[in-house]
Amino acid sequence: MLSKFKFFVKKYQKEILIFIIIVLISLFSFSIGFIVSKEQSKMPIQFEENF
Repeated sequence: MLSKFKFFVKKYQKEILIFIIIVLISLFSFSIGFIVSKEQSKMPIQFEENF
């Protein structure tokens, strides 16, 4: 079982590395966006009616 796993990893080493890099970049981008949106404190939009 372990030898099959090693063979699989050696065979698809580049694809696995690219997949891991893409996932890490996606998570990093999401976390940066989430932190930036929490830091920005904007006033809520208020609607006023003028008669």
